[in-house]
Amino acid sequence: MMIKLLLSLLFCLPIFSGVVSAKPVDKKSVKVDTLKSDVKVEGDNSNVNTQVDNNGIGIDTFNGMEAFKKAEKRCADKNDEACYFLAEFYIKGTVVKKDYKKAISIYKKLHSSGSLYGYLGLGIIYEKGFGVKQDHYVALEYYDHSCSLDSALGCMKLADLYERGTVIRFDPERTLGLYMRACSLKNMEACSMIGGIYELGIGMGQDIEKAIYYYDIACQGDHLEACSHYVELLESKFSEDKDTLVESK
Repeated sequence: MMIKLLLSLLFCLPIFSGVVSAKPVDKKSVKVDTLKSDVKVEGDNSNVNTQVDNNGIGIDTFNGMEAFKKAEKRCADKNDEACYFLAEFYIKGTVVKKDYKKAISIYKKLHSSGSLYGYLGLGIIYEKGFGVKQDHYVALEYYDHSCSLDSALGCMKLADLYERGTVIRFDPERTLGLYMRACSLKNMEACSMIGGIYELGIGMGQDIEKAIYYYDIACQGDHLEACSHYVELLESKFSEDKDTLVESK
């Protein structure tokens, strides 16, 4: 939890008070290929990898029974993502009666078909202990598989388990690699996390240039906290460069 604790403190610090706005970006072709990074972000952000409640199947998960019925119908039509959200309704229990058995059954069917949503869902089931004995080792295996199948959320959850150090010894390089993987899959929270890691130098040397770089990516993806820190670091860097130039004269 060290990384998230430090980053939460970082994001609570006073930031540049001016108006912050994300730079315009062509979201169909956002590429990250400088600073010798392996991260490439391409395509549109409207999928479950970006944010679970902002999905690409037209289901507003905050829209109650109508959303539940829509998820149920599309799941019956073999839409894996809709099935994933349907199971979530049974887990949350805010629209229909909470039923972990139904949720697990849905995730198991997805898993048996090799769907990343099945691995992701079962990872959540075992991490949280929803209807089963909590088992972070089993959760880690499911998240690892979902991440390998290009689930950004799976990569994020796997990084969180590595970061806690409860399942396996905390490894900052491995954790950073997972955040980079999630960032490459268009998860802007992950890109912002990477910026914070480089800004604070967690587990490695501080690198403000890379921090600015990853904050910029997240900002282009409309992550407002990242935009704030991006502007703050640019302001600081500009001021330092200006002072250096004055001293050299």
